[in-house]
Amino acid sequence: MKHYYYYIIIMVAFLSCHIEKNSDMSRNSFSLENSLDLKAVHICQNIIIKSPIKLVLANNNLLIAQFRHDSLISVINLDDENNNYMTAPKGIGPHDFYDLQNLIVMPKDSIIAIHDRNYRKYSYYKINNDSVLLSDKTFIKNDFLKEKEMNTFPIPFDGDYVRYSINGRRMFTLNDKDLNILEAFGDYPGDYPGNIIINKDHFPDFPLSESDLFKLGHINRIISNPQQNILVAAGVWNDWLIFYKKNLNKMVLIKEYYTHDTFTIVTEDPLGTGGKTIGPKFTEQTIASYQDLYATEQHLYALYYGFPELDKGNPDNTCYILQFDWDGNYQKAYHLQEVISHFAVDEERDCIYATYTAKGEDPVLLRYDMY
Repeated sequence: MKHYYYYIIIMVAFLSCHIEKNSDMSRNSFSLENSLDLKAVHICQNIIIKSPIKLVLANNNLLIAQFRHDSLISVINLDDENNNYMTAPKGIGPHDFYDLQNLIVMPKDSIIAIHDRNYRKYSYYKINNDSVLLSDKTFIKNDFLKEKEMNTFPIPFDGDYVRYSINGRRMFTLNDKDLNILEAFGDYPGDYPGNIIINKDHFPDFPLSESDLFKLGHINRIISNPQQNILVAAGVWNDWLIFYKKNLNKMVLIKEYYTHDTFTIVTEDPLGTGGKTIGPKFTEQTIASYQDLYATEQHLYALYYGFPELDKGNPDNTCYILQFDWDGNYQKAYHLQEVISHFAVDEERDCIYATYTAKGEDPVLLRYDMY
């Protein structure tokens, strides 16, 4: 009986450790049943938006990065919506840009980082007196990343860079500014290399490995918290959301959510044009998942679609913005009737700004009050 008693104690201790260990590896989806419905208000109707890429808040301004022929960032004063201007002119000058991929605001130091995919650089500027001016007076530095691959979405992270880069089953790498790999991390929980359909004989000029093909169908969004010690990544076509923390130059998993694989295959001609083009091909099972991420001091917000990729044009579709704390705990969901493309959260004003494009129309700017 005494031995049996000790056995029970040992088993309870084992199970407790097992539950604690796996509490950071949750594969359970969060419920959206109690989401809060938000209503949209069309604001800044005089602003022309073309192909929005990213929304961020910088001090008292909302910045909209976009693809235009003149300047690439709209700056809107949130105390006076009629007070707006353009910056980041398109061109080849020292403070000109061509193809923006990301904007990152570092509020602690009042710095904005601008990623130009064409020039393969991150440019850093000081934000002064609620203004965002790109000039010699506000310029800090350029990091020319010497990218070995395009579309790898590098982001600055505690003096280094993290990018989406397949390395075996691992999906991300921590890199120096030349993108030399310091550490590979993030084991994908689904199938690898995935369901791939491609005739390599059609592409003698494309030395594609299984890793390359897998990468084409498993795009992820990446963001860090403002302190740049926690990283979040989310699958665009797979329901995978992970939180990592940097500890002694190692990326340590905090929390993981995952429910389904991508069901995205790779085809030699996704557009049916007969050309030598490769890219993702969506099946009826491909779910549009996490489309954008936004970070504040207190929370991580994720734009989640949850409907089939092939059904994106359905006017009955809606979307959600999910809220997490930086320990990876799901807190609440906001339900939007409009299927927005990008967003920013203003926790001081308790509202969400978002870009929305109705069928056949130009993008507009919406505001959702969160109360």
